[in-house]
Amino acid sequence: MNKTLAALLLIASPFAPDSTLADTPTPPCERTHSYLPVGWCQPAAADFTLEWLENKQDTPMPYHISDYINGDHHKDEVWILLDDQRKNWGVFAFLNQGGGQYRTIELDRFIIAEIHPQMVELHALKNDVYETACGKGYWKCRKNEPAKVTIKNDGFAYGPSGQGGSKIVFWRKDRFKKVSLDD
Repeated sequence: MNKTLAALLLIASPFAPDSTLADTPTPPCERTHSYLPVGWCQPAAADFTLEWLENKQDTPMPYHISDYINGDHHKDEVWILLDDQRKNWGVFAFLNQGGGQYRTIELDRFIIAEIHPQMVELHALKNDVYETACGKGYWKCRKNEPAKVTIKNDGFAYGPSGQGGSKIVFWRKDRFKKVSLDD
């Protein structure tokens, strides 16, 4: 692909950086929970742009869910966090160990200039069977890629609002597993 075409595709992409966002000052870093890691911020009011702003009425906190994810009867937390320089963002799980202690697990990290976090939402998933992308026929299931996932404890999904590319995240034994939900 030539450089001009690649640049046009990047500019036309719904995930591409928006010059109006690039020109806004970096909001102050907010950490209202002690378990959030230093250097990472929860989204602030100034971060509500793009899909987050457009869908705020239906999804007031698209960057946070609280649920019983690993089956130990302690409510866990999942956040989309922004680094304090607003250059990267990530999906983090905080497994409640009891007594105010949390185990932090970084599940994914992205560069804001390539994919805006405001285009991605977290969704809680209850105990159920979910058909994966390969199970839906988007592609042939690869080795160790299931056609269906049974979530025994609550899980979650994250991906672009109303578009493909979502991942199911669920707890198995002692770790998280991720599987593509759609294309």
